[in-house]
Amino acid sequence: MNQAHWHLIVNHIPIMGSLFALVLLAVGLLGKNTTLVRAGLVAVLAAGVLCLPAQLTGEGASEIALNLPRVSRALIANHEAAAEQGFWALEGAAALALFALLLLRNASPRARLVAVLALVATGLSFGLLAARATWAAKSATPKSARALARPTNSNASLLPASMAFPFFGDDKSLVAKLLATLPQTGRIEWIGQRPARREPLVAVLEAELKTDSHLLGDHARPKAGGKRQITLIQHEALASVASFLGLPEPIAPGRLRRNLAVSGLNLLALKNRQIQIGEEVLLDITGECHPCSRMEEELGPGGYNAMRGHGGLTAHIAQGGFIRVGDVVRVVG
Repeated sequence: MNQAHWHLIVNHIPIMGSLFALVLLAVGLLGKNTTLVRAGLVAVLAAGVLCLPAQLTGEGASEIALNLPRVSRALIANHEAAAEQGFWALEGAAALALFALLLLRNASPRARLVAVLALVATGLSFGLLAARATWAAKSATPKSARALARPTNSNASLLPASMAFPFFGDDKSLVAKLLATLPQTGRIEWIGQRPARREPLVAVLEAELKTDSHLLGDHARPKAGGKRQITLIQHEALASVASFLGLPEPIAPGRLRRNLAVSGLNLLALKNRQIQIGEEVLLDITGECHPCSRMEEELGPGGYNAMRGHGGLTAHIAQGGFIRVGDVVRVVG
């Protein structure tokens, strides 16, 4: 049994447990059978405990899936969100089940109400965990394993073939195709280093990025594996922010305190994707870089609101190297 199949089995234990608990508790509540209600609550509590190993092994499953063809970080990130929500929903249901059991022991009239709430939470968790299992099952299929064994072209597209949760199972989804279609390339327009905290940024024509670390020459020292090792901003947004503030010229990129200004690509379309800059550097786009109160100080009254939705993105440096102003930015995963 390979590791992918082991994760598949582990992921199915809490799903089947929550389904069993859901049915048992529903039958007990509908039939007003206290014994069955108590048994259903115990089953919900057990499912919550069994969900812990599945949650703890999720990272390993994600790493395995990244090696499969036609699987992107965006696909994984969306399914991980479903798993996270399902986990907390089931843990909440388990807490409610425990509370209901205590109320039943004390013959409290509120025991039934709490049991109903536990039923609802269990049903929600089952739906979310089932969505996660759909992805895991596809990742562990023999078809995927055979495809993984075949050599692939290093320049082949790694775009996802299907949309992640909530569109799982619909490989021909129009939304999936739209999200996967990004043939354009961008361009590095500006590179900035922050020599010290709260000091003005220094514009440079080229810079070096250290793998899983930081932009050399920048004072920030993010932790290994961090999601904010370098920041990017939409070059076209500089004019937008200026117009919101009534300024005649685009904002200088250094004032917004991001490391890279990128043109030609809608940065929001890059969330949870991997991009390549030039010939060497690979960045995993991890999320949005929201403005802070410093923008009010830097841009004047209204600066924070002018930046909302235009703060750029954060990224993890998957592969370091040199970048230069004018380098091409393309989506590779």
